[in-house]
Amino acid sequence: MAIVTEPPPDLAPDLAPSPGDRGLATQESEELARRTLRAWDLIAELAETTDLAATTLTGRTAKDLLTGLGRWPDSRWVAEALVEAETGEETGTSSGGRTDQDADEDRLRDAHRSATRAQLITSLRRAGKEARAFFGSNDDETYGLAPVASPLGPIPLRTFLHATSYRLAVAALDLPSSPDTDPAVSEIVELGVVALVDAVGALSAREGLTVHVTGDTDAGAWTFSAAEGSWTMTEWEVRPPGPAVICTARTLLEVSSGRAEDVAGMYRRGELKLEDVPGMLRLVPLLDHVPGIPGAAGLKLAARSFELASKTLGLAGNALGKLRRPFG
Repeated sequence: MAIVTEPPPDLAPDLAPSPGDRGLATQESEELARRTLRAWDLIAELAETTDLAATTLTGRTAKDLLTGLGRWPDSRWVAEALVEAETGEETGTSSGGRTDQDADEDRLRDAHRSATRAQLITSLRRAGKEARAFFGSNDDETYGLAPVASPLGPIPLRTFLHATSYRLAVAALDLPSSPDTDPAVSEIVELGVVALVDAVGALSAREGLTVHVTGDTDAGAWTFSAAEGSWTMTEWEVRPPGPAVICTARTLLEVSSGRAEDVAGMYRRGELKLEDVPGMLRLVPLLDHVPGIPGAAGLKLAARSFELASKTLGLAGNALGKLRRPFG
């Protein structure tokens, strides 16, 4: 993905997406594939060295956490999503294109609790292998942009696969033996941040919003720009003007996933900064479709504008979106 060094004088018009733009899924489909596959390789590498019996930040063991991510005979991944894309039917869901990721992961943990470390690692590598076989195939060319069910509601198939990089990055941070200094963790966190920005762009486009927001972290600065049902992604060397979330990549993942215990404190200490809050609040219509977000109680200590913006950050991370407007 090319890095833009100087922002245009008027960001929104110059970066306005063309009809049919679907973020990285259309701009850089090969880069999207590389990022997705790399995330699966990294989580499998981490699974090889982590203490599977240790307790993670979620309270589960590392084995239980990773088991919920793997590709098992009874899990839903590329093959099942491709059937939905081919038939136009969101199978496996009764909620209009929204899957229950937590319930699915719990079911997989129960079903595969006796799996060995070797079997667990194989399941993670199998997921990456299946995605690798899809990217660049005839099926990808034909159905890569078709909507499929996801925890966020219907999104393009490629975007759905890319969004797993965020899920894997959060899991990597949860593992007890994954310090920030681990190069594998740093890399997967960067992949997760980009997937998060792309996913929020997808939700904004689906809702028909006209908005752009930048995630400016130590892993890079990325902007999604949504308008008229489409969205683009741009990587910057220097953060452009306009709505932005400024923090470390780890902080962004912790806040968006509901794992940050003191969001208001982060804001007061300058660990989390917001630029152009009024512009960012154009995302607020998304919240109309979200009944509640984990970790929102802590946000009550912050200013109202910050609370709304922070809740929006958690949309993609917590997979609570209930938007139903399809792409097409």
